[in-house]
Amino acid sequence: MRINWYLLNSGKLQKQPAPAGWPAGDPGQLGESWFDIEDAEPEELRRFLAPLNIHPLMLDRCVDLAVVPGVISYDQAVLLEFPAAFDREAEGQAYVTFVLQSPVLVTIRHGLMPAINDLIQSLVAEKAPSLSHLVQIVYLILDHLTDLSVQAETEVRDQILRMAKILNEDPGAIKDGLINKLWPPDLGVVPPYTCLQPSQSNA
Repeated sequence: MRINWYLLNSGKLQKQPAPAGWPAGDPGQLGESWFDIEDAEPEELRRFLAPLNIHPLMLDRCVDLAVVPGVISYDQAVLLEFPAAFDREAEGQAYVTFVLQSPVLVTIRHGLMPAINDLIQSLVAEKAPSLSHLVQIVYLILDHLTDLSVQAETEVRDQILRMAKILNEDPGAIKDGLINKLWPPDLGVVPPYTCLQPSQSNA
């Protein structure tokens, strides 16, 4: 498990030495802290989150490998799971789990998300914009991932439109491999662009 720890202090996000586990002290005494976690096994993640004393159902959602996008809240804690898969050729589904219980924010990455690394670099830079609270960090991550999602969907749409034009002019020019890249067969549903293929009329 890799843990990156950041403190939000006087409007600035400051990287701290990477802890091996939960830093010494009560969570409420750490200041506004953001823990960004990667490559965590379920049980080590469960141990790390224990000091937060979040509801058992929320804790189970954090360590569950199933992808269930949505929001749940108990007492003062909020959990949000958000999809973050933009590479159609990547194996598995990438998503990020947010746990916010003031003054602590925990993000748990399930899968590779270099886009978040790029955002963090901009937030800790010398001329980074001022941050007022942890919720603002959540918003910035969601906004960044949403922009990437819209971009990825637009690229797929444009490829489908180009492919539809080619299919109309020369159906044999499109290979199955190209279609599968846009719509993997293991999705178990019929790709929407099959309807774009020219129909065969009976003589």
